[in-house]
Amino acid sequence: MASPLAKGLFVRAIAQSGSNALSGPGGSLASAEKTGMKFAEAKGTASLAALRAMPVAELVAPAKGDFRFSPIVDGWFLPKSIDEIFAAGEQNDVAILTGWVADEGSFSDDYGKATAEEFRNRI
Repeated sequence: MASPLAKGLFVRAIAQSGSNALSGPGGSLASAEKTGMKFAEAKGTASLAALRAMPVAELVAPAKGDFRFSPIVDGWFLPKSIDEIFAAGEQNDVAILTGWVADEGSFSDDYGKATAEEFRNRI
């Protein structure tokens, strides 16, 4: 919904487990490119073309290292952070269904440790 490149490509969207995307960009483009290169190396490849040619099962299999990917402002796909795009009303105007699933956030170190009051404050 945030990328201007998606304009006219869909009429509905589902934002499942996506609330962290609104916390701002996931780092700089240069930082994301370095992470991408480290991921490619961990997969035994040296290029984006090699990653694209890799069988899906091999691509999504665990890699040595801690890799987390998030949206970044790259000036092309995302000209601004997602929260800036939504705050300015510049997102694609389509119907949206949003939600969360059981054990949402279970990758976090503090998962299940928040008090009810802390949880309400986060929401």
